[in-house]
Amino acid sequence: MTSFLKDRTLVEEGYKVDDLLDFSNEINRLNVAIREMVDSSIIGYVGRFGSGKSTAIYQLQKQYESEKKTKWFEFDAWKYPERRDLWEGFVLDVADQLGTRKKVQKSIEGKDTKSGVIDAATDVAGAGLEMLGNIAEQASGALGKAAEKLQIADKIVGVFKKSPAKRVFEIQELLENMLVSLKEEEICIVVEDIDRSGDAGQYFLETLRQFIKNNCRDKKIIILVPIGTEVYNSEAHSASYHKTLDYTLFFEPRNIDYGTYIESVFEPQSFPDSFQQTQTSSSKSEWQQHLNDWFKIATSQKLTIREIKSIIRSADLSYSSLTKLGFKPDPRIMLAFQMLNQIKSDTGGRWIIRINPENNINHTCPISRYLQAVGANTDVESFGRHHNDQKIKLVANDQHPTPVFRHHVMRDEEVNWILSDFYLIPFGLRKLS
Repeated sequence: MTSFLKDRTLVEEGYKVDDLLDFSNEINRLNVAIREMVDSSIIGYVGRFGSGKSTAIYQLQKQYESEKKTKWFEFDAWKYPERRDLWEGFVLDVADQLGTRKKVQKSIEGKDTKSGVIDAATDVAGAGLEMLGNIAEQASGALGKAAEKLQIADKIVGVFKKSPAKRVFEIQELLENMLVSLKEEEICIVVEDIDRSGDAGQYFLETLRQFIKNNCRDKKIIILVPIGTEVYNSEAHSASYHKTLDYTLFFEPRNIDYGTYIESVFEPQSFPDSFQQTQTSSSKSEWQQHLNDWFKIATSQKLTIREIKSIIRSADLSYSSLTKLGFKPDPRIMLAFQMLNQIKSDTGGRWIIRINPENNINHTCPISRYLQAVGANTDVESFGRHHNDQKIKLVANDQHPTPVFRHHVMRDEEVNWILSDFYLIPFGLRKLS
């Protein structure tokens, strides 16, 4: 077996997954807020990038869709980086989810299916408004008698010379017609990644707020906007968000239970059932408890769910490479070292850089106690309560796939946990001969 994962899809990047971490408290808070709102509103849902905001919203969306009382739409602003593209992209995405994209796209481009001349002329609509205006004027003269006979020259020039404001107005009119035609009285639209669109995103939100306040008055329209805490707190954007958002909710999950996630993601057969142990302690803990401790350490180091998934993927890759080389690595130790590759020491450098076969991992290292607990086959909390933190020494000895306790009596009592440095091979700190 060259992977310690039972289901790799559960650690891939993406938010449309089941809620295996139990964000139910956060989901319920958001649900209550939406149901209590009477008027159309924009809600900023603020949390760290990769913390699980979109996953929580997705769970709520599934719940609403099962009730069939609210129509949900999704818009990913990241696909439309330029300001002039956001409104067009927004309306097209809504139309696409209604199954009317082709029809709406023709309306946006000013196409008239009865005229091949207009079709040909408007095919250049993506080249930019100012340039299109010049092209249109030249086209109207070049079309000559054909354009005069069809009496469309003025219409072509008019389409291409529309100001951005008028164009947005007409696009919004298309959107209003689509939303008014819906049978549902409540509409929720999730606007993803608008916080990464800079000033264009802010402008879009401001005009979107004006739209839902002044149009579709018979509908309750809720705009859900996930926003990274890093952006929300920045001086460049905080004032604009305060102006644009009707409500701000903060995504701050606490007391996460990783049990279901561990059972769903990890393959039990990849984890050793027993360990070489010279400790007198008889306490034993299942591998699930060790992984649960690992997750707690990761969150204590302020790692997000996105970062944790990335660590798991990288650790599995390292585990696979060592397995194919004939080693029998312990997945927990692979996860521990990959975690160190993501977190920084007090001096600002990555912890993994400070570890090499000549150095010990002392008790100040975030995973030191964890590795000792794995070696003692006990949980981190119990190990920390009953034992003094000792050093873990890295040795070039491939006979030790797990931490091994060694007790040396010298002038001063010395206690070490010996860990084979072949776990560092994936990080390039020791090359195979």
